Amino acid sequence: MNNIIENKITLLGDFDTIQEILKRIKSNESEVDFYKIKPMDKDLNDLVLDDYMNLCLNVYIQKNPENKEELINTFRFVGKTREKPYEFKVLSDVELNSAKSKYQTKKLLADAKFFIERIKDKSIFNGYMIRDAYWGTGSGAVNARVRDNRIEFITYDKAPIKLFNDISKIYPNIKINYCYHINGNTLDFCIKDGNIDTKDNYEEPTLFSLITKNVKI
Repeated sequence: MNNIIENKITLLGDFDTIQEILKRIKSNESEVDFYKIKPMDKDLNDLVLDDYMNLCLNVYIQKNPENKEELINTFRFVGKTREKPYEFKVLSDVELNSAKSKYQTKKLLADAKFFIERIKDKSIFNGYMIRDAYWGTGSGAVNARVRDNRIEFITYDKAPIKLFNDISKIYPNIKINYCYHINGNTLDFCIKDGNIDTKDNYEEPTLFSLITKNVKI
């Protein structure tokens, strides 16, 4: 069952800057559109997302040839443990060079590290893996409302703290008071200039299955 998370955010600081942020996160579809904050191709389906993930990991292997066999075995194992299995494929040099021509190698390596961090955390790849890596949640904003400097919306797995932390880096003079409720628990904290300040030890739920201890990255 999905977790329903109620997100409540208050922006504090310069009025014009707050209006700029609110305009930045709004789209024709919603008052809060995560794609406007950190864009991805909205038309990509899970199959194509998996292909992109596969490309990133292949580029990572190419840059780390000393661990090639171990990395291949790990990615293949992880793929099999998904609810909808993902088949990791080793790309040929021709396929890899063709795909790399569409993206910057630096970006592919950076995205690969997102995926690998999830493996290190004993998380598992699944259909919204890329969204989770980019936004901190695989869910979009549901029932979004904006009133003055207050933002409210629902997500269905985790709170998109990463997204709003990214916003705070762009607008360092704005203080973001973030509060979210999940399963009877409440977490309050503030974000400013890319720093999260919280006195609570409450951890968000991990929705991914665990990998065996034998898997190494």
